[in-house]
Amino acid sequence: MLNEAEKQQVSSYVTNTDLPVFGYKNLPPVVVGTLFGRYSRSELGARELLLKDFINNDEFNEIGEDLSSASCNVNVEKAESFYGRVLDQFGDDSVAELGGTSLSIENVSILMTKLIEDRRIGLSPLEKSTRYVRFNEKDAGGHYSYITDNDIDKAGFGDEYRRVMDLLFDTYSELLPKVIEHLKKKYPPKKDDNEKAYERAIKAQAFDVVRYLLPMSTKTNMGATGNGRAFEYLVYKLKAYGVAESASYAGMIQGELEKIIPAFLRRAKMEIGEGHVK
Repeated sequence: MLNEAEKQQVSSYVTNTDLPVFGYKNLPPVVVGTLFGRYSRSELGARELLLKDFINNDEFNEIGEDLSSASCNVNVEKAESFYGRVLDQFGDDSVAELGGTSLSIENVSILMTKLIEDRRIGLSPLEKSTRYVRFNEKDAGGHYSYITDNDIDKAGFGDEYRRVMDLLFDTYSELLPKVIEHLKKKYPPKKDDNEKAYERAIKAQAFDVVRYLLPMSTKTNMGATGNGRAFEYLVYKLKAYGVAESASYAGMIQGELEKIIPAFLRRAKMEIGEGHVK
């Protein structure tokens, strides 16, 4: 989690500093792409990585001196005005492919990532990898990181659901060190092996074995880069899925995109958008 001073540091480059869905601004695509590459193999959120590996990096500071200048914001406004006029005049969905952006979507269930990844035409998602990152961390309250839903409690299955989820994560946590120990015995290091590289390789193999215990409700992070039409259709799909999590994230995704590419998201708020979710 970022403190207030750190939030201020990243605020020039992200659309918000608190919500689990946020976009990027004043950053060249190569920086966002590199950030997403690190993101998929890190336990940190994207804002934390942006601060740690980019903002506090001397090389990034050299290329980022003028990125948050007023002239950059003026250009964005002119571009949005242009695309808005084209959409109004022609109304062609393909026009929305002329521009795109990137979003980070955090603390989302694995199930939701599959819904998002299924929209691959025009959308390039990159998910936090269960093969390279451990998933048995607990929050400040001592709870494993999985989605809970009020509808489950209302249906009378809340206690049983949490019991099963905790059992799966307890088993994952118990097996992980045992699998690591077994793999080290089966594949001992060679004399010329780099110690850190060997440890990483063994852990990756162990994660790959125990990850099948992770339920679809496991919370994870992902990044997505796409054009306007792909994101617009993603919002439609998530609204139509009919569960609380998808509806919540559809709203957040739409809200953040309206800060970056509003011309492409207007129809999601109009009659055509409502028609997709009936």
